Amino acid sequence: MNKSNAIFRVSLMNGLITGIIFCLITAFIYLLDINMFSSLVVPIGIWILNLCIVIVAMILSIKKVRETVIDQSLNYGNRFLTGLIVGIIAAWVSGIFSYLLFQIIDPEWMLLQN
Repeated sequence: MNKSNAIFRVSLMNGLITGIIFCLITAFIYLLDINMFSSLVVPIGIWILNLCIVIVAMILSIKKVRETVIDQSLNYGNRFLTGLIVGIIAAWVSGIFSYLLFQIIDPEWMLLQN
């Protein structure tokens, strides 16, 4: 398989999976009715969790692309592109879910957080 095809296929799949994980975390916070603004511990903890998840997804994507490519060599640009695509797709999926949840499904929830 050529490099560009492997990069986009693997990055898209892992980006979608990571985005779905972010959606599940957001839904979990919403369903448990966690007040995000009560202290700094909750938002910082969730931020660290999300950062760890996206870093692990990027590393796994880069390893998968390197295994998929025939000559098993990727330069820095291709590795960076793989991680970037994973992050962008995950943020896009999570952003769409957050928009639907807080603007269409339950717009009053954000007002009640203060």
